[in-house]
Amino acid sequence: MTKIIAEIGVNHNGILKRAIQLVKLAKSAGVDYVKFQIYKTDLLVTSYAKKSAYQKIDNKDQDRQYSMLKKYELSFKEHKKIFSYCKKIKINYCASAFDESSLDFLINLNVKIIKIASGEITNKLLLERLKKYKGLILLSTGMSTLNEVADAVKILIRNRNKFNLMYCCSSYPAPIEEIDMNIMKTLRFYFKCPIGFSDHTTGIESAISSVLLEAPFIEKHFTDNKKLSGPDHKSSFDFNDMKRLVQEVKKFKSLFKSGNKIVTKSEKDNRKNSRKSIVAKKKIFKGEYFSKKNLTTKRPGDGISPMNINKLLKLKAKKNFLPDEQIKI
Repeated sequence: MTKIIAEIGVNHNGILKRAIQLVKLAKSAGVDYVKFQIYKTDLLVTSYAKKSAYQKIDNKDQDRQYSMLKKYELSFKEHKKIFSYCKKIKINYCASAFDESSLDFLINLNVKIIKIASGEITNKLLLERLKKYKGLILLSTGMSTLNEVADAVKILIRNRNKFNLMYCCSSYPAPIEEIDMNIMKTLRFYFKCPIGFSDHTTGIESAISSVLLEAPFIEKHFTDNKKLSGPDHKSSFDFNDMKRLVQEVKKFKSLFKSGNKIVTKSEKDNRKNSRKSIVAKKKIFKGEYFSKKNLTTKRPGDGISPMNINKLLKLKAKKNFLPDEQIKI
């Protein structure tokens, strides 16, 4: 069954109260998980690392990642409070770890799912540290070649980790023309594991199509206001978007049932009115042989099925039949 992850990420804008409010809102939208990004800025980025283009939109006067990330950083203590609140309202908490200290925190917190973001797929030190983790790892594959994915997967296999891969186009928002859902099939073929979808497009089409491809998880960025300042708000889903996604995924999943080919309840009446029975093509006299010259098929289908016409041939009529009268023997 496909689970939906509301990626709150840093859309709390560094404010614990907003993070709690977003968790509550995501719960109301019906998602299965909320996800955060947990990091120590000093361990994540150098003081001179420049922003990506999408990160500059709201902060054109600041060209460095450090000040932006520092602004949105929540402490481990604050994440513990979010984790406790999630337990209280019965929604699953998970997070992406961007440094070894944050990863250790999540492992010690005993979270069920840890996400490794696309930017960390070549971080061998972080991947190797997952050896201590016994839960499920979601490894995102954005910006990666197949060989780079393979190198990361080798480490996880060597660690004996449980993992899913996540197909992802790491652009915010991701252009729909760059999405190729068949990559999910490629990843499944090569790595023999479940493949989820981390969706950064602005619509729901690609997310819905991932359900058909048996995605165990769909991840979407989530905010309460797309107009807020911050790197991810504009490419996020708001409450109405997320609620619609949840409803559409449930509707789509409901289309795939047991696979047993039966006559459904609503088809039964149509079955009688849409099928045909064997009737007299013209007047047939008692004692006359039935043949393809005096028999035909017409609706309704509550008489002898046309599939049984050969059983009638060479039998004699036991009574007179008028044209269009259903044949009875």
